[in-house]
Amino acid sequence: GGKVVFTAGKNYRTTGYVGTDTNNPADLVHFCRVEGFGATLTLNANTTSTDALCLEGRGNQVHGLTVNSTRNLDHNASLTPQRTPYQYGIIVGGKGHLQSPRSLGSLSDFVSGVVIRGCTVTNFNIPIQTFRSSDVEVAHNTVDQFTDTGILVDDCTTNINVFRNRVTRGGDDCI
Repeated sequence: GGKVVFTAGKNYRTTGYVGTDTNNPADLVHFCRVEGFGATLTLNANTTSTDALCLEGRGNQVHGLTVNSTRNLDHNASLTPQRTPYQYGIIVGGKGHLQSPRSLGSLSDFVSGVVIRGCTVTNFNIPIQTFRSSDVEVAHNTVDQFTDTGILVDDCTTNINVFRNRVTRGGDDCI
């Protein structure tokens, strides 16, 4: 639990994910609230396939953060070569989103209370994803320049609220 607060208007750079993103089922964080206050988290485009921000666990929230990748995606060009490295922007929810095949499929791996609100996410394969969750809110976000799905609500069960998002210049699916 707790809160992560970014300094308003500041830019933060990373070459790997911030948060939890391992195949260890015990690697979870619960009831964490990330307050962006308009700060920017930038993922280096030359990294391997990864996430910029990943919070696996119950009750996690991300508010007002701008997240982008330094890669330059072209939604008018062929999308297939632009899917390497494969990068996610913000992922909040249950465990195991990067596993293939998904081996953590029991109900105990589902979580509740996921919120992504007021964020801007640009230049990712999948900019915003909630995973294996219930009681989901994805609202008032802006998503731009993506190759696959702009907002992906994956393996989520009940009380799914996705509203007032702006999704532009994308690949396969908006939501």
